Amino acid sequence: MNRQQFLNQAESGQPFNEQTFRQFNFSAMVLKNLVFSNCVFDVCHFAQATFHYCVFSDCTLINAEFQQATLEGCQFVNSRMAGSRFDHQPQLDSCSWVKCHLNHADFTDTRLTHCQFMDCDMSTCQLAGVNAESSVWSQCTLQHASWRHAHLHNIACLETDLSTVDMTGLIVTQGMFPKCRLSDQNLTGITLCRCSFTDCRFERVDFSQTMLDETSFAKAQLLACRFDQTSARNTLFLQAQLSECQWHKTSLENSIWQQAQLQHCEFNGSRLEKSYWRQAQLQHCDFAQVDFLLADLSYVTATDCRFKRADFCRASLHCADISRAQLRGARLRRAFTTQSSKAAAEAPARQREQAA
Repeated sequence: MNRQQFLNQAESGQPFNEQTFRQFNFSAMVLKNLVFSNCVFDVCHFAQATFHYCVFSDCTLINAEFQQATLEGCQFVNSRMAGSRFDHQPQLDSCSWVKCHLNHADFTDTRLTHCQFMDCDMSTCQLAGVNAESSVWSQCTLQHASWRHAHLHNIACLETDLSTVDMTGLIVTQGMFPKCRLSDQNLTGITLCRCSFTDCRFERVDFSQTMLDETSFAKAQLLACRFDQTSARNTLFLQAQLSECQWHKTSLENSIWQQAQLQHCEFNGSRLEKSYWRQAQLQHCDFAQVDFLLADLSYVTATDCRFKRADFCRASLHCADISRAQLRGARLRRAFTTQSSKAAAEAPARQREQAA
């Protein structure tokens, strides 16, 4: 099929079924409402082409080039697009890729708006420098993919393993990552503000010097993670499970830890002013030199924890199960305290010691 024959069929609106296009030049074409089914595009050029509401179903696109193309409302379903290039700032708006093979595809510096990637293989896919807004990645394979220096706003990434994704310089605002997994990652210095990591699992992730303000880790599991000098104001750790995590000189003002479970965690020198800890369970944790100004630790249960030189000025310790031994060396001036069950149990023993 030559170029003129293609344009004639496209103008008639007839679908393209089981057609093969080899080294076909679609450059600068404007195509609307076309359907390609079981077609093969072998090293075709789509540079600067415009596609409006076109469908590619069960197609094979071999090393297709979409540089500076515009795609609006297009659908790619069950198609093989390995090695396709969407780089050099094409515009992709309201497009979807469902069950597609996008491994080795290149989206460098692409603008994605209202796009969806559903159950796609995006292994080693280049998404470096992507500017994505209101877009979704759901149950995709992103092994060794790159989000290097990408800007993601109001996006969702669902049930995805991000452990091998390159996130250097990544900026995410208002991102949702439910049930994602992340392990052995260095996220130092990136931005993850106003994000939600509900029911996620993090293992050995370094969040040092990361921007995490207004981010939620509700019901998340965090193991051996670091948050050194991290900005994490107004964060939510509701019902989270944390073990062997470290917060050194971290800003955690107004953070919420209600019903969280912490084991062997360290908060040395961190700022926890106005933090909310009701019904949290703390075991073998170190809060040395932590500022708890106006914090609420009511009904907290602490076992074998250290609060040396922690400042509880105007903090609430109402019915907190924190033994006096654990509070040795803490500053309790102007703290609001009532006798906890643990303190009450210790009182008769202290009275007997004094009588002896």
